[in-house]
Amino acid sequence: MNKKVMKSRFAAILTIMVFIASLFSFTGTSATAADQQDKSRVIVILDDGVSKKSIKDYVNKKGGEITADFNIVNGMAVFLDNDKIAGLKGIKGVKEVGLDVKVYASDTELDNSWGVNRIGAGSVHDLYTGANVNVAVIDTGIYYPHSDLDGNYRGGYDFVNKDNDPLDDNGHGTHVAGIIAAEDNNSGVVGVAPQASLYALKALDASGSGYVSDIIEALDWCCDNDIQVINMSLGSTSDAVGFQAAIGRAYEAGIVIVAAAGNSGKSNGKGDSIEYPARYEEVIAVGAVDRSDTRAYFSSTGPLLELSAPGVSVISCYPGGYASASGTSMASPHVAGTAALILAANPGISNTGLRQLMQATADDLGSAGKDTLYGYGLVDADEVVLPANSGSISGTVSDSNSFPIANALVSCGDGTVSTDSSGYYMMADLNPGTYTVTASAQGYQEDSQSITVDEGEISIANFTLTPVVAEKGIISGIVRNESGLGIAGAMVSTGSHTVAANADGSYIISDIIPGDYTLTASAAGYVDSSREITVYATQTTAADFILTAADAEQQTVVKNIVYSTSGGKTGTAHLIVTPIVVDGSDLAVPNALITIEVTLNGMIYYTGSAITGTTGTVSFKLAAAPSGTYATRILDVQAAGHTWDGVTPINAYIK
Repeated sequence: MNKKVMKSRFAAILTIMVFIASLFSFTGTSATAADQQDKSRVIVILDDGVSKKSIKDYVNKKGGEITADFNIVNGMAVFLDNDKIAGLKGIKGVKEVGLDVKVYASDTELDNSWGVNRIGAGSVHDLYTGANVNVAVIDTGIYYPHSDLDGNYRGGYDFVNKDNDPLDDNGHGTHVAGIIAAEDNNSGVVGVAPQASLYALKALDASGSGYVSDIIEALDWCCDNDIQVINMSLGSTSDAVGFQAAIGRAYEAGIVIVAAAGNSGKSNGKGDSIEYPARYEEVIAVGAVDRSDTRAYFSSTGPLLELSAPGVSVISCYPGGYASASGTSMASPHVAGTAALILAANPGISNTGLRQLMQATADDLGSAGKDTLYGYGLVDADEVVLPANSGSISGTVSDSNSFPIANALVSCGDGTVSTDSSGYYMMADLNPGTYTVTASAQGYQEDSQSITVDEGEISIANFTLTPVVAEKGIISGIVRNESGLGIAGAMVSTGSHTVAANADGSYIISDIIPGDYTLTASAAGYVDSSREITVYATQTTAADFILTAADAEQQTVVKNIVYSTSGGKTGTAHLIVTPIVVDGSDLAVPNALITIEVTLNGMIYYTGSAITGTTGTVSFKLAAAPSGTYATRILDVQAAGHTWDGVTPINAYIK
C-alpha cells in the first residue's frame, strides 16, 4: 500500500479517536436544565390489573408530565415536583415508586483493533451468518447510512426524541452494531454475524446517557416486533423499580438478552461490581478481555459474570468511518452476535438452551471452571456453532400429553443436564460415538435411547415419559353458575388432565396419580376458579365449583386473525399471522399472552406464544412458509383481569 495513503488513513482514524475521547470524557457529568430544577423523573409500578387512570389524573393535576407509559409492566414514568412524589405512594394500587435511574454507555478508552477473529466467528460464515435473526441494539441509535451497516439495518425507534428515526448522534451504538453485524463486503470491518437483521432502539442520548424508563419502553418494543436477541452495552450501579420485571417479561417471550457487565472493576479483580441490567439472572453478563485473553483491568467482576469476550482496542463502525474503542460495551456485542449465529444454526433452540450451550463451549480462562473474573470463559463462536472434533445432543422431555417436563434430568455417561421450563436440554462438547442417553423425572418412568454423535453435528433425542404405575384416584364434581345451574361444557383441569363438563355441569377425571393438585374450572363468560385438592389411591375426591359471570369488559375475545406476507420469493415469502384481541366492549387488550397453533394442509406446522401490543395485536412470523392452505387455532389467551371466551374465529389462508 502507498505510504502516503496509509498515513492519510491513519490520520483520519486518529481524528475520530480524539473526537470520541473528548466525547466520553464528559459522559455522566452534564445535566439538563430540567434535572437542575426541583423536579425528578420517577417510575411508578402498579399491581397487575390496576388501572393507570388515577396516576395520570394525579400527575396532570399536580402539573407533572408522563414521560413513558409501559405495557411490558403495569406502570409508567413521570416527571414531577419533588414534594409531590410522596403523594404517588398513597394512591390505591401503587406497588412501587422509585427514581428513574440513569444508565451510561459502558466505554472506557480508545485504541487499536482485533476482536471478531479471536472468537472464531469467521470460520462459521461459510455456513451461518446470522441471516433472518433479528437483533436489537438498545443504545445511542445506529448510523444506518454507514456502508458496512446499511444492508442489515431494518428500522427501530428513537425513545429519547419520540420519533421513528433512531439515527446515532453519539457513535457508541454504531460501534456496537458493527461488532454484531458489519457486512462482509470486502471493505472496512466484518461483524460476528454479518447478515443478522439490525434494529436500532435509541434509549441513550448524544452524551451516551439515558433513563431506565426509555429502556423499558424499548424492551416493550422488542416483545412486539419479533426480536430474538437484545444487546445492551450500557449499565448503572443502581437498580430501578420495574426494570427486572420488564427484563423478565422479555426473557419469558424467548428473547436472548445480553448486557455489558460494566467498567466498575478493580485492578486486582476483587469484589462484586457487576452493574444493572447485567446483574439480573435473565441477562448474560459479559466481561472484557484483551488480546492475550487477560481480563481488562476495568472489567466488572463477581459471581454473576457469565461470559467474557474481546473488549480492548476493538475497531468497528463509526459515523463517517471506523474507530477503535475499549470497554465491556465492546465485549457484549461479540456475545450477542454469537447468539445470532447459534439461532441461525439451531432455529428451535430456547434462550435458556442457548445460554447453556455457550457456557458449555466457552474457553475456560483463569481458575478452572466458572469464576468471578471470567465467568465460564471466553465465548467461542466456531465451537458453539460448529463444534470442533465434537458433537452435541439436544431435545425435549415431555409427558404423554405433550406437556413439557421442567427440571427433568438427562444424562449420557459424560455428564447430566436438566431441562428448562420448555422441557428443552442441550449436552455439548461430546466426543463422537454412540451414547446411551437417559431421561428421568420425579413421578415418571425413566427412558433411554441409543444416540450416535457425529463430529460437528447436533443429534436429536426427544423423550416422552410415562407416569409411574400406581393405584390411581378419581376427581368428580359439578360446575354451577351463581344461580345453581350446571354449566355445560365447562372445562376442568389438573394441568395434565382436562375434561369438559356434561350437560348438567357434572364431570369425572379418572386415572389420576395420587398427590396434590391445583384444580381449575373455566367456562366462556365466567371468571376462572381454582382450588387445591388432594387425590388418594382408589378414592374419589369431590370438587364442586361455582363460577361467577364475568363483566363484559373482563371478556377477552380474539376478534379476527389477519394473514399477510412479506419478503422472500413467490411461494416462499414469510407468512405473517396477526390475531386481534379485544374485550367485551371491543377495546384492544394489550399485554395479553396469546398461544396459537397453525396448520398447513391439515397438519400442525407451527406453534408459538407472544404478547400483544397497545393495539391488541401481535404478529407471528412463519419464515419462508411453503405454499398451501393455512388455518390458525387459538390455544390460550391470558390477560390480567380478563377471561378468554375460548373461541377461535373462523379463518383460513391459501398461499
